[in-house]
Amino acid sequence: MAQVNRALAAPLNVNGDHSDMYLGRDSGWINVSTFSPQEVYDLTLCAFKIAEHLDVRLPVNINQDGFMSSHTAQNIRTLDDKAACDFIGPYKAVNAMLDFSKPVTHGVQTEEDWHFEHKAKQHDAMMRSRKVIDEVFAEFKALTGREYKAVESYGMEDAEVAIVAFGTTYETAKIVVDNLKSEGIKAGIISPRIFRPFPLEDIAAQLQNVKAIACMDRSAPGGTVGALYNEIAGALYNSPARPVLSNVIYGLGGRDMTVSVLTQIYKDLVKEAKSGKLNGTIQRFVGVRGPELNYYNA
Repeated sequence: MAQVNRALAAPLNVNGDHSDMYLGRDSGWINVSTFSPQEVYDLTLCAFKIAEHLDVRLPVNINQDGFMSSHTAQNIRTLDDKAACDFIGPYKAVNAMLDFSKPVTHGVQTEEDWHFEHKAKQHDAMMRSRKVIDEVFAEFKALTGREYKAVESYGMEDAEVAIVAFGTTYETAKIVVDNLKSEGIKAGIISPRIFRPFPLEDIAAQLQNVKAIACMDRSAPGGTVGALYNEIAGALYNSPARPVLSNVIYGLGGRDMTVSVLTQIYKDLVKEAKSGKLNGTIQRFVGVRGPELNYYNA
């Protein structure tokens, strides 16, 4: 896109690993999850439009799985330069530092007297961004036919067991869900498309009838449960649903998540749904070398 150097307009980062998203989740950046190279391309275009909206004006972080997505060769459907530039639209400068006809000075430090107010204003912009995100996704669908939602789901219409996960795991889990449904197991998969602002109500609504859930965190929490587990537990706490909730740690360093291991996780969820209690500890590490560390020896 040759229209302008938009890097100056909208601080934008395409992250190579969803684990980095965990580190920056409370930085005040909007965080978006992708499942494939096509989605990285599409949502990067959307990110400029979201970040530059005058009701938002926050950085946007587009996240992809390291190696599983970033190093995978896949065909993508691109827009021509004019269509891409028309979709993003012209940049609207606000208090431009490079407008020499209207010179300004910007303070770069906030002392303690105004720190709280600045954080509150940033939070307000983050919460208002959800409406803008939905509008931009709808506009992108009208242009390309490719639809994005704040929460992506598959097989959740009648699901009694479900996995919640980010990134490429969603695509693999869809295959497993189809296989399990053919066996009569009511399985589903949910993936938050946006991690910040977190779509609490949307996720809680889709999990009300689920009896057992595995929250899959691709991060190393180091002495506690993963961030996604905490988010899902918080989303459900003030709702009628009280499913059995476990935390799966997996995929660190780009290690693969396979159909066979996901199948085992789902079948363990079926046992937990029937018994109404965890089949083991709250947190399970999967895909780790060594039986003493690995919950599933697959």
